[in-house]
This record gives sequence, structure tokens and C-alpha cells, in this order.
Amino acid sequence: MADLNFAVADFGRAMGLPSLALDAQGSASLKIGDALWTLQSVDDGEALLVAHVLDTPFSTAAQIESALRACHAHMQPAHAPGSLRLGTRGRGAAAQWVGSLRLAAPVDGQAIARGLDDLLQWMHQRMRDAGVAGSH
Repeated sequence: MADLNFAVADFGRAMGLPSLALDAQGSASLKIGDALWTLQSVDDGEALLVAHVLDTPFSTAAQIESALRACHAHMQPAHAPGSLRLGTRGRGAAAQWVGSLRLAAPVDGQAIARGLDDLLQWMHQRMRDAGVAGSH
């Protein structure tokens, strides 16, 4: 996990967050603009899970199904930069989509930055494809 700690610290410095670090449980949270992100060490420090939540109030079952179907093609191991996943939580006005990206080690600060951007772009594309309005 030392390599992930170094990568997260490197990413934090590049983002102007010099105190960003994984805690004792291997987790870190950060806010970029209005967007909340979670970084989590997984697989005994062999990978970093990047997670992001988008508000998708009143998204319908058909829209969610459409997005989840679109995700299926992206769940293949060969998809760069890592394994992308999408889930949902809440209902009605409290509905949210939760996206995650698993970055396999070795990871550095630049890979984390690219991963955040790739995950955000991917989630927004799934929302556009499904006709969902949302915010982060």
C-alpha cells in the first residue's frame, strides 16, 4: 500500500491538496469543485478504487436500465484505464448514480488524475445516452 500512498500524495500535491493521504483504512475523500470523490485501496494495496456520485433526481427505471446495459460493454478487462462500474442508490429526488473505476497498481498521481477525468466523462456519457439530467 506504500506505493498507493505515494501516488495519492503525489496526486494531492498536483491538485493543490498537499495533505491528501489514505487513512488507516486505506481511504481518502476529496472535493473538486462541487464533485465529491472517494479513493480506496483495494485488494491488499494492489489496486485503487476511485468512486464518484452523481445526483440523478427522478431518473426512471428505463433510463437506469439503459445506462446499465450501456455499461455492460465497458466492463471488459481490456477497457482502459481500468474496470468501470455503475450502480444506483436512492429514489425519486434522492436518486443517485455511483460510478467506480478500479486502477490496478502500479498507479501514480497522473494515473489517478486521468482516472478521475475518465470516470467523470464516462458517467456523463452514460447519462446523456440514457437521457438523464443530473449534477455532481
